[in-house]
Parts: sequence; C-alpha cells; structure tokens
Amino acid sequence: MTGTAFSVWPASPRVHPGGPPHAVRVAFVALVAGGAEAITRAVRAFSTADPASLATGLGFRAALYLLVLAVAVRMTYGDRWAHLLIAIPALYTRHARRYFRKR
Repeated sequence: MTGTAFSVWPASPRVHPGGPPHAVRVAFVALVAGGAEAITRAVRAFSTADPASLATGLGFRAALYLLVLAVAVRMTYGDRWAHLLIAIPALYTRHARRYFRKR
C-alpha cells in the first residue's frame, strides 16, 4: 500500500524534471540579491561606521540568509514543514486578511 496518503515508508524526494518551479528560482535570485545588497551597504558605510557594528550587522544578516536558504533548499525537496514555514507568516499580511474577511 505504498504511494497512498497513509504510507509509512519514507517518501522519495520530489524532483522536478525541468528543474525547480519558476517561483522557487525567483526566490533564490531574491535571496542572492539581498545578500549582495547587504554587502554593498556594508562597503559603502565602512568609512563612516564603526567596524564592530558593521561586523555585527553582517553576521546577523548572514545567519538570517543562511536560515532562509536552508528552508528554501528543503522546500525544493518538497518538505511540507518548509512550505508551512513560508506560508503561515504570509497569511498574516494585510492583503491576506482582507481576502479572508470578504469570504
């Protein structure tokens, strides 16, 4: 009875034959752009800001981006917890609240 919703065997990774969906690729590009933006801001502020403050800010951003990258990679494998981790905060946006209020 494998292949049903109640299978006890571990599921094989869901691999897309043409690569990841377009939305996942866009998310990875946005993640890289955020990292580039953080580095660019740190380089521009290097001469005027405190180096310890810059290092702390870059360290925090790097940790956050690595966490988001790990969740995004797990999402490409089809892990449901990763999809929920991304979807649940999206439900608390103003647009989502207006949408569900109308229903």
